[in-house]
Amino acid sequence: MNALFGVFLFLLVSFVTGSSGNLPILSFDEGYAHLFGESNLMVLKDGKSVRISLDETTGSGFVSQDVYSNGFFSASVKLPGDYTAGVVVALYLSNADMYVKNHDEIDIEFLGNVRGKEWRIQTNVYGNGSTGFGREERCGLWFDPSDDFHQYSILWTHDLILFSVDGIPIREMKRRAAVGGDFPSKPMSLYATIWDASDWATNGGKYRVDYKYAPFVSEYSDFVLHGCSADCDELAGEIPGGRERRRMMAEFRNKYLQYSYCYDRSRYPAPPPECVIDAGEADALRRFDPARFGRRRRRGKRQQQTTMGDKPSRRVAPNEVEETHVSVSWPGFKNGVDRGIIRYPQSGKAARVLPSGKSFPFSEAKPILFTSPKGILGTQEKGRPLPKFGEWDVNNPASADGFTVIFAKARDDKKAKSTAAPPQKDGIPPSSNDRESPRSKRKWFCFF
Repeated sequence: MNALFGVFLFLLVSFVTGSSGNLPILSFDEGYAHLFGESNLMVLKDGKSVRISLDETTGSGFVSQDVYSNGFFSASVKLPGDYTAGVVVALYLSNADMYVKNHDEIDIEFLGNVRGKEWRIQTNVYGNGSTGFGREERCGLWFDPSDDFHQYSILWTHDLILFSVDGIPIREMKRRAAVGGDFPSKPMSLYATIWDASDWATNGGKYRVDYKYAPFVSEYSDFVLHGCSADCDELAGEIPGGRERRRMMAEFRNKYLQYSYCYDRSRYPAPPPECVIDAGEADALRRFDPARFGRRRRRGKRQQQTTMGDKPSRRVAPNEVEETHVSVSWPGFKNGVDRGIIRYPQSGKAARVLPSGKSFPFSEAKPILFTSPKGILGTQEKGRPLPKFGEWDVNNPASADGFTVIFAKARDDKKAKSTAAPPQKDGIPPSSNDRESPRSKRKWFCFF
């Protein structure tokens, strides 16, 4: 652990509490260089503020003079006002200039809108060239970002990426084994740009840049570039104030989250392995966009429901499952929608991959009825005890970091196939008796 690490932890405390007064502020010439559109870039007289603009001829941008393997990066930004549809203003880390085919990227993008509609902030993370797998999230803001300056920050460590607005955390992404090389790990530079993204930025390209409102001017100040340059040891460690950080982030996301790839089932039928489904976020998304994130209608006759206590579950042996991927959705959950993933490697040693990124040997599989420590089903929070199955007590789980409900379908003598469980009333999975028919002789079993 080098001396810089101690300084870095001190700055993390400042970051979590929203204070940037002790962070070193750089002038533009000390930390940055022109990137493109030099005619549309103006350094103000104090040397610590810069304006970049978009007009009919070009956008503009600048880049940090150094590259970093991790650190804290921040700027105060004031966005253009009035009609800004199709305009994107960005503050992001990237190494696409050095790694053309396998670059990393950590994005904050501001998406313009038509007059009277709010700017949206979009965050995204790429690792090792995984641009085909989008991890976008979009949020509204509690202020008009074109009225005044606000601080936007990226904290990037070996194990965590944390985005914040005015010191309030709005998103985090942790390094997990399931993410693999998709977690950014190579040295990157910090970029700031403004450009024409008419093809996608506003309502999927429905509203384009209207240059009669040009120039579109964005102003940056209070530049913070504090981190580990590419030739020093990586910084790692726990960030102070974890409980308060999570509380603030949950409060923000439950009010302002407008899109998250983790909940977009039309795009990803099963949530990517790094996703942890949260009931409050699911509710926020349903309120904002019920067509995309609302409950799906069920077709056909509703089946009779019973509890899992009618008949104990048993384990499904690896040779009883053929398919390599199983997902399940429960729109009937009272507090939100949740899904799970189960994978059976070709070796036959089955393992479950949870949204938290944890995986366990198949031999340790035991049944479970709820989906997360928060109790997505709502049973724990209302004081109703969960039932026991066999020797394992679901009221006292050994590890409580992202449980999920998963179903596998046992095969009959002629054909084996695993599949997702159908939606059920009130989130109660069917018992074996409910699912058995004389014709198929197949049964459903529940695991975590």
